[in-house]
Amino acid sequence: MTYLQPSNRMRTATVVASTDVVAFKIRNEALRQASLELQGEFDKVFIKLLVNRLIATNQQLADWDLVLE
Repeated sequence: MTYLQPSNRMRTATVVASTDVVAFKIRNEALRQASLELQGEFDKVFIKLLVNRLIATNQQLADWDLVLE
């Protein structure tokens, strides 16, 4: 996320995987030095991920609203 908000450099996360995963780190500076085509492809995938998270969050909130009624 610091890629989209470089002024907020501190990001941490703790996760526990229930299955095997492959994780990798992409440094902001390396991505900024990549070709514009690669940056564009990364942006599209990253935005799609964020949109999917937003949709899932909205669905959770809608489900909670139904429980409260």
